[in-house]
Amino acid sequence: MRKEKPFKILSIDGGGIKGLYSSNVLANFEDEFKCLTSDHFDLICGTSTGGLIALAVSQKMPANEICEFYKEHGGKIFPNRSKWFKWLEYLETKLFKGKYFFGQTFWHGKYKNDYLKTVLTELFQEKTIGESNNLLWIPRLLHYRSKALYFQIRPHYS
Repeated sequence: MRKEKPFKILSIDGGGIKGLYSSNVLANFEDEFKCLTSDHFDLICGTSTGGLIALAVSQKMPANEICEFYKEHGGKIFPNRSKWFKWLEYLETKLFKGKYFFGQTFWHGKYKNDYLKTVLTELFQEKTIGESNNLLWIPRLLHYRSKALYFQIRPHYS
């Protein structure tokens, strides 16, 4: 009787700069098991900053390098917001029960993406999402349409 190999899934949560925590957990995993995270999982899922980590992991980037990326660039990618913006978020949580409707809709997210685009281009260089070494599942929410989309990527195997 042939024993099936288990299908292993890694899911990485979003949360802005909290991606440093997630990447640190993965770095400890890699140190403990002496392997890259990419080599241990078949499918990697990630939302928001977890999606960025999933993309990096699927490119066989060591998790300690992802940690260094967050340490170096996290403050500029996820800056402290003004008191006015924090007040608006508080008001939205009371009116819309935790949903950030106005900020996400009218300002297209909590943070500007100019710096993020620059550093991600440096990080991934000319690599494409199709060159991933794992199956990927990256969800995205279009706030202005209240519609969820996802990117489902199957790597090119040689």
